[in-house]
Amino acid sequence: MRKSLGARAAVAAIAIGFGLGCVEAQPPPPKFTVRGQVTDAATGNPIEGATVTFLVPPRTPTLRGAETDREGRFSLPNVPTGTYVLLAGARGYLDGRRSLTLGDQKEVTVDVALVKAPVLRGRVLKPDGQPAAQTEVTLVSTVQVVGTSRGIRETVTTDGEGLFRLPLPPGRHRGFLIAPGSGWAELRLEVRPQQDPEELALTLRPLGRVSGRVQDEATGAVVAEVEVSCWLRGEGSGPLHTYPSTKTDAQGRFLLSDLPPGQFLLTVVVPTYLRASEQVAVRQGEESKVVLALERGATVRGVVLGPDEKTPLAGAKVVWGYRHEARTDEQGRFVLERIGPGEAGVSNFGTTGPDGQVVRGVKFDVAVSAEGLAPHAQTVSLNEGAEPPEIRFVMRDRGGTISGTAADLDQHQPLAGETVVAVPDIGHGTYQSWLSPVLKGAGMVSIEMLRGYCTQHNRAVVTAETDDQGRFTLGNVPEGRYTLCLLRRGRSLALRENVEIGEGETAEGLDLEVRRRPGDLLTGRVLQAAGQPLANTSMRVTYGHSGPGGSCGSSSTDIRTDDTGRYELPLRGAGRYDLTLLLEGYLPLTRELEISADKQPGDVDLTLQPEPPGGVPTGSLSGRVFLPDGKTPAVGVKVTPFTKDAPFPEADSTFNARGSAYRSCAALGAETEAQGSFVIQGLRPARWGVFATPFETYRPLEPRKPVKSDYANLLPAVSDLAEVTANQETKDVRVMLRQGGSLLVRVLDADTGKPVAQAQLRLSGELAEDLPLGNPPYSPFAPEATDERGAHRAQGLASGLYRVTVSAPGYQTQQAKSVVVSGQEQTLEVRLKPAR
Repeated sequence: MRKSLGARAAVAAIAIGFGLGCVEAQPPPPKFTVRGQVTDAATGNPIEGATVTFLVPPRTPTLRGAETDREGRFSLPNVPTGTYVLLAGARGYLDGRRSLTLGDQKEVTVDVALVKAPVLRGRVLKPDGQPAAQTEVTLVSTVQVVGTSRGIRETVTTDGEGLFRLPLPPGRHRGFLIAPGSGWAELRLEVRPQQDPEELALTLRPLGRVSGRVQDEATGAVVAEVEVSCWLRGEGSGPLHTYPSTKTDAQGRFLLSDLPPGQFLLTVVVPTYLRASEQVAVRQGEESKVVLALERGATVRGVVLGPDEKTPLAGAKVVWGYRHEARTDEQGRFVLERIGPGEAGVSNFGTTGPDGQVVRGVKFDVAVSAEGLAPHAQTVSLNEGAEPPEIRFVMRDRGGTISGTAADLDQHQPLAGETVVAVPDIGHGTYQSWLSPVLKGAGMVSIEMLRGYCTQHNRAVVTAETDDQGRFTLGNVPEGRYTLCLLRRGRSLALRENVEIGEGETAEGLDLEVRRRPGDLLTGRVLQAAGQPLANTSMRVTYGHSGPGGSCGSSSTDIRTDDTGRYELPLRGAGRYDLTLLLEGYLPLTRELEISADKQPGDVDLTLQPEPPGGVPTGSLSGRVFLPDGKTPAVGVKVTPFTKDAPFPEADSTFNARGSAYRSCAALGAETEAQGSFVIQGLRPARWGVFATPFETYRPLEPRKPVKSDYANLLPAVSDLAEVTANQETKDVRVMLRQGGSLLVRVLDADTGKPVAQAQLRLSGELAEDLPLGNPPYSPFAPEATDERGAHRAQGLASGLYRVTVSAPGYQTQQAKSVVVSGQEQTLEVRLKPAR
């Protein structure tokens, strides 16, 4: 059977009018020679042996590089056309960057003057106070400056008096100086541009170490000759620092020595096992012990049969998770190995069975495709302790075919290289509440998300790409009803609903027409400070969006300007946007925009300022944190800076307070000292405030551990904003923590009245006060469990109405509500009914 739904004349006319059927051969792109000289900015003397590297922004992959000769000169021939960042570096100097566009010139000259890096001078002392002479020491630190957070690892040797000199980039350094076999010393300092820091005296303290064993989790057998990798976690959102790995011996034992105090991540990867990772706390002068237990994971077998349900299909492709793949053998059989928690695409689940017992396990998606047949998908569940089931796939006859053309009616041209997706109508409530609005352009979605969602309902997503004339063909489409959409960078730009296709049918002329709507696209030019366009330049844009449906979080994307410096940035619809534009060699640029739902936004030009030599000048912020009485200092409290004024690309979270959205960065934060005092350095000139929390972590669905037991019933607080200026310290910032409320929950058996131990509690609430974390409904709490008396006390609660969900094996899940008031404790009794 053949269906023809008719092609729209407008789209056909576009394809014909543009004559895309005839494509002329394009000449090869021109090549250029880039020459230049690298010199000392202060003296003008040439720098020999400097490295010159071409980077392609925004992700800065290296294109090619060269070294300067004795006169500091370099030459790079055969560089293709485009926009680049030229990066020059030399020992003892700060990196120099120059942005350049290769266009009409055959030869380009670029000179770079490097500024000497600040030099840290220090003396390393042994624990007895004697100099650590002729000792190799390694600096391991995270340097945090506005616009970057990166790891530093430099090794030098002290002289006969224990002295060393080490060039460092400007910024806030936090880390360690390690002398293998001798000791470690903590290093915290602020390095300012073109200014050497004060000389340090660093006394070595004993190092720690980690010993352990790698074994099979099921049998306890040792696993010999496997590599154990080791990383030190940086502070806040800082990077991981790699440490030398080691191998297990014949008894499966390993030893990692010369480790500074901190949180280390140990990882073992063995081909026949699941990946094993363990976090270990290393303490000064102590040995931490750990056992890395390797789990083999489940092995699932299955068979793929033809439409007659008898004929095995050889060579069928079986894909599970995100990256695992297998092929069927001559008997149509396949084997999927290493399935378990931690593997990509595998998720945990827990449910209550008919007998009231909780059943736990893992689930994952499996998709099968075979030439000439419609694809098939299903979700496989593996119950804990049960034998994995055999998977049976019965393929259907060749599916239908959907074809059409995609065109931009505003620009009057076909859309080439775009992704067209056929999403099956699942007929489920979630489709109406989430997926349908997203496909209509009300949100963001990836093809991976669509595939995962549809696979859970045993349906498959079919995709295709448009050709040079905007034409697309979706083949092997299983019988059913579909929504056809054009997906670009996670946003649906056009769609057709209720497309029905039968087995072997062909649906033609299903054209997708894109018309620009307000909030679809932001356009304008990217300019240099002198007003010149940055042509053919790729750069990174991060943006947060707050629309009628609330905050959608932040996203990142790459944009590329054309020959005139113009850009196009896809948006999420009407609302407020916070844009941050990042390009190597330039200062980050932040703009706040309000996009109307009623009219198209005009062009928005973005002007970038060059990054000054030696980095960006910064200031600092200091003050004190107090307990709710306003007098007692709060010691050990975590203080994090926030702003909405300054470009803040290293921000790792956002929060709402006092009706505004702010960006913050834990890695720039500090802890209060004996008098509740703190100093935060490395802040770009702008209006800054601080967020003070009495908890070690304060994120949704994470356990909240107070820095002191006395602080368990306190709430975070934010300061007023204060002006920070370059190379100055803004003082006397004052923060007062708030008093929280508490809720004592008692869980009892409804029939016997006896307490129910280990019942799981989940809290969520709608707050009556402004708390600096998210918007209602408010769910910051990790699941908790009742003690042997069936009780649990939740502390540090803001005033509001809370809902408590209680579940326990063998009982029906119950919900109860309670009002919590700051400074008071409420009692809530929940009686669970036994499962029937």
